[in-house]
Amino acid sequence: MRDTFRPYDYFSAVIDSEKAVIEDCLAYLDSGQCTNFNSEIGTIANSCTIISTCYYSMGKSIECLLEPIESAIAYAIKWSQASFLRSWYPMPLDMVGLCVLLDADEQIFESLASIFERKKLKDKRANVKDNLMENLLGYKLKNRDINTSHIINNGLPGLRQAIALKDTDKLQAEKVMKEYFDKISIMTLYGDMNDPMPHTYEKHYRGYWDFKGAAVSKLCGLDDSSYRDSIHYPVDLVEYHRQS
Repeated sequence: MRDTFRPYDYFSAVIDSEKAVIEDCLAYLDSGQCTNFNSEIGTIANSCTIISTCYYSMGKSIECLLEPIESAIAYAIKWSQASFLRSWYPMPLDMVGLCVLLDADEQIFESLASIFERKKLKDKRANVKDNLMENLLGYKLKNRDINTSHIINNGLPGLRQAIALKDTDKLQAEKVMKEYFDKISIMTLYGDMNDPMPHTYEKHYRGYWDFKGAAVSKLCGLDDSSYRDSIHYPVDLVEYHRQS
């Protein structure tokens, strides 16, 4: 067990529940009656990311964490009517953050980028390139326009600030990252940090890890000694990345 807040059986039950959600979505997609492919594929992608997170929380091998994400990508590719995995954060950030930490193949990043970029005529945000997402995708896709100033999620200023400082003041970037990990709560992990009802996230608990934060730390090449003891920092996953 990596997560000590919940027993093994809790995470196992969450995984079973999410797999059932995926099966229901797939049945609906196959029925020919689906009119909102984005919603169904987004739900599948969210469930797959939760499964990967639970695998990590319950102590499974790091090598198996990528399998659910690859499944989500495969489903999104099969149903090309879906414009992207999902528009809301933090799920896509955690998914790409995990891919960074797992040192996934470039093809994985290319597939994710192409899915995120599918056009959605009725959604004005469909073709927006978010700064943080572009930096994470740029881990393997060097031609990404990572200098975009657009920001979708206002709840993660620390990560954006660390990225902005990485080439000019690494010590300050490390201080920013420490402050970021010190302030993490279940609300900032699972939703809007300004949400007035934090209990709504408690029932969706799947681990206290911040994969996107750890991925940014690695992307910036920071010395993590001041915050690596944070319970939110997936130390062995970061070390796995360094050794790969």
